[in-house]
Formats: sequence, C-alpha cells, structure tokens
Amino acid sequence: MGHGEARVIGLVDGVFGSVGSVWHKEILFAISRGCQVFGGASMGALRAAECRSFGIRGVGTVYAAYADGELEDDDEVAVSHLDAAFGYECLTVPMVTVRAALSAAVSVGLLPERDHERALKAAKNVFYADRTWDVLGREWGALDQDWGPDVTLFAQQPQHDVKAVDAAAVLRAVQSARPEDGPRQADWQMEPTVFWRRLVQETDFPSVAPWFEDDGAQVSLARRIDVVRGALLDPGHAQLGTRARLFAHLVYQVCEALGIAPSAREVQERSERIRRVLGLGDARTTRQWLLASKLTVAEWQRAIRFQLMAERLGEEYAAELRHQVPMLVAASGGWAQVEHLAEPMQLGVEGESPSVVLTALATRPDMPSAATLEDLAARLGFTSLTEFLSTTGVDPGDTQAATDVVERRAPQ
Repeated sequence: MGHGEARVIGLVDGVFGSVGSVWHKEILFAISRGCQVFGGASMGALRAAECRSFGIRGVGTVYAAYADGELEDDDEVAVSHLDAAFGYECLTVPMVTVRAALSAAVSVGLLPERDHERALKAAKNVFYADRTWDVLGREWGALDQDWGPDVTLFAQQPQHDVKAVDAAAVLRAVQSARPEDGPRQADWQMEPTVFWRRLVQETDFPSVAPWFEDDGAQVSLARRIDVVRGALLDPGHAQLGTRARLFAHLVYQVCEALGIAPSAREVQERSERIRRVLGLGDARTTRQWLLASKLTVAEWQRAIRFQLMAERLGEEYAAELRHQVPMLVAASGGWAQVEHLAEPMQLGVEGESPSVVLTALATRPDMPSAATLEDLAARLGFTSLTEFLSTTGVDPGDTQAATDVVERRAPQ
C-alpha cells in the first residue's frame, strides 16, 4: 500500500491468537492514501465498525451487528482451525453462526422461543476454542432433550455460516469497486506515532518477483543483531554504527515525506541489474550466493530499496550536499588528512589511459560502492557524470572508459 500499488483492499479475517491482528493505523494509512477499504465477516467486521467514522466501508450482517452495538466481543467471530497444510479447516464454531442458527431454529419451530436465550447463554459460556458442535450438542441436550438434538443437527446446515456469506459479500464489493467511488476526502490526519514508524521500518519494502522460496524469511532480528553487536556499540562504525543507522533512518523518513520512494518495478530492475553484475544468472546461483552471504531475500530486497532511496535523495539534494564537505572534512581531522584524495598520481596511475584512471578511482577501497559510473558520480556528490569526468581529465565521450570500469568492478 505504501508504494501506491493497491487501490482497493478487502479485510476479512486474521489468525486469532497466534498472529497480530491488523492495526487500526494500517487501515487509516490506506484510507489516507486514497485507497478504498472494505471490511466484513470477522476481523474485517470488527475493524470496519471501529473505523467506520474514518472512511472504511462495512459489509454484511456481522459488521452491522458490531456497528449497532449488538455485538462487542472478539469471540463472536473467533475460531480454532488447522494450518495451511490442511486448508485452514475450521475446528470450532463462531458465536455469530450459533446466533444465526438459533434464530432460524426459532423461526421454523424447532426451538421454543422461551428457550432461545438459554441456548444462547449455554453456547456463549463455552470458550471459543472449545466451541464445537459436539460440545454444543451436549450443552443443549442437557437443557432440554426434546429440542436439543434436533437443534444441534439443524444448526450445522451451511446457510447459517454468516461469516462465509459476509466474506463473499466483501469480495464482491472489492470486485465491483470503481476508482471514482474512492473514500471521501479525509477530514483527519494520521499521526505517525513511534510505533507506526517502527512498523514501517520493519515491513516497508515492495514485493518483487521472487528468485526462489526463501527458507530464511523468518530469521530472528535479535539473533542477527547479536552477530554484529560489537559494531553497533561503535558509534563511528562505517556500516553499522550509530551514524550509519541514523543515516539509514533519515533516508527512509525523508523519502517518505517527499513521496519519492522507489516503486516495486524500480526495485525489480535494480535487483536484476545487480544479479547480472554479480554473475547470478539463475535462481540456483542466486540462492547459493545469498546462502553464502547469510542473507534472506527480504533483507536483500530491503538493501536494494535503501540503495535506490539514498541515490534518489543524493540527486534531489546534490547541490546542498556539496556544502557539507568542509564540515565533514573538519570532522575527519582537517584538510591535511584528505588532500591526497585529490591527487590521481598518488593512485599509481599517472600517465595511464583514461580507462585505467577511472577504474582506479572507482575501485579504491575508500570510494563508495557503485554498479555504474552514474551511480558513482551521484554518490561522490557530483551533479552529473559529465562533472565527475571533468575532474579526472577524461573525455565525457569516452564510453569505453565507463565500460572498462563496470567490467573491472564485476566480481570474478
């Protein structure tokens, strides 16, 4: 959603008890970005009732019951179920289904109206994870053997599954949604709390075409941090210290504020380009490289996105960044410490061809990593490749020089 790809969202359900439910902030964020959000059936109905004044559109009878205050408890829609390997098969019965079934049983004469509340109370008193038809049958049979068994059998008919009915209604609403029916103009502003910013940092990267199934996607962040704890304690560590992390944080924040974050397509294109440079021609070699680097696909994609964001900000503020050089030089110990960086002859390439000079400049250990000369020029603070080449005495039309640099930088 944060990358402008979603225009309509349908919210139906979650995994109760084991996975965090969708945040209200996530819904507000989507609506604030002009996205139509529909909710119904289960968690979707709960959130739609809670956020209805902010523009989410509630669908179905379960939503209406929550919105009217008839229902309040989460257990009205909660169920226990199997995992994905078993198709998420339901093991228990939600109270909304029980309510619909008992009301229908009264209508057809199976359940005396005087016993309706007793039957509801007996079902409600059963913990949601234990509320099966067998358990309900015993509870109702204990109340009255005359109607208990018949009502239990009747209640299991599929037409009483209001969650399924409402879920289908949400899908139809999403399918029929039109851009011109977008959410009303929001008369509120979403506050980016510290918790929201943390969520964005942890999850905000676009989906790109997967290289393969990523077995390491659930690697613990705490375990990752333990590996580099020493570097984290060093404020000046170039890659992981406080300054580096502050830079990364600000890149994300400024790109978000300016609305210049890269799209999923741009991340995909850069991903493919880096794979070509690294010689990763297929999924097998890519997987081997990631395993050798101890990286997950998600971590690598975030790194690519961060690279694009930093480059984009560098272009956006190229002129302003040049003015920061004196301050950074002073922080590094003064001009005497950096003057040698401007002397090509100290690279050991005096009198060499332009291709060799550029290659030496681009491959110095203290130069920023870049896949192309355009990237290198931007990272060095130049406004264009032409400006960069002019400082080396190289003819900007010497395309062979750029080719040599890229080839020399490619891993063997």
